Amino acid sequence: MRVGYLMLVAIWTWGCVSTHTERMTDVNPEGWARQEPATVVWNNEDTVSLRDIQLFVRYDGRAANQRLTFDMEVITPDTLSYSEPLTVYLPENKRNGECVIPYRKDALLNRKGVYVFRISTAASGVKGVEAVGINVAPAE
Repeated sequence: MRVGYLMLVAIWTWGCVSTHTERMTDVNPEGWARQEPATVVWNNEDTVSLRDIQLFVRYDGRAANQRLTFDMEVITPDTLSYSEPLTVYLPENKRNGECVIPYRKDALLNRKGVYVFRISTAASGVKGVEAVGINVAPAE
């Protein structure tokens, strides 16, 4: 009986282990300004595995059916910085108004330490975006 209980607990907790790392941060839904970047921090320990990186955008009806351009800046642990625009289309509110956009496929984060993702809007006063974030997962 006791062994069966321990096996049940082990199986149950195994489902809680995830190799995905999601980080989100809130932005001002009443008017997200370009000067207010959302900062998402991710600590990298694995320097050899390939990763898929996705951008998450949580939004309400005011941002639905819009094409928005974000500036994505990545700062590596050795302080190298890379910035680029990322244009996304936010579809009609489905799944609680959350959109997942592929950012990098098969990315190699070859430095141990903290990676900083700064996400800002290319336009000022974007209404309806509530939160943005990233997901870093093993490459599929």
